[in-house]
Amino acid sequence: GNTSNNNNSGNNNSNAGGNNNSKNSNQSAGNDNVSVTVKYDNMKTTSSSISGTINIVNESDSSIDLSKLKLEYYFTNEDDKALDFACYHAAINGAGGSYTSVSGCKGDYTDVKGSDADTLCTMSFSDTLTLGAGDTLTVSFSINHTDWSNMNTGNDYSVKKPENIVVCNDGKVIFGKRP
Repeated sequence: GNTSNNNNSGNNNSNAGGNNNSKNSNQSAGNDNVSVTVKYDNMKTTSSSISGTINIVNESDSSIDLSKLKLEYYFTNEDDKALDFACYHAAINGAGGSYTSVSGCKGDYTDVKGSDADTLCTMSFSDTLTLGAGDTLTVSFSINHTDWSNMNTGNDYSVKKPENIVVCNDGKVIFGKRP
């Protein structure tokens, strides 16, 4: 029984007027294309990694080719140290209850300029699966320095709210806002 129900997260969409410091609770946002929920793993302002699970639900009526889907995660690499990416688990939980493991999840780093961001981790998938209407893509990941030294997550763009995690389909932004 690994079923997830995102119907109880409707009240989390209004972050108006304040900082949401509950990084370790589910945070959700969505539109007509996808909804995104992120839950971080016991992350504090100073942590050895940015790690957690991102769930992306296909809210549209059409399938999304996983090989064309990219997640953009923006953060600051204060010490400009070498970075590692780990995908601990990736899977598609079908709207009808099916489960399919996803292979070929990777993270590539590039330098960017933006508010609370100097580094972009682009998560992509080489698997040829599709994310059908109502299906959920689950990605459990870790971004960390290769020496596991501390990172300041308090000034990281994508940590602040789910809308700051950008989802692209075939090069087009379908969710989120870049810094």
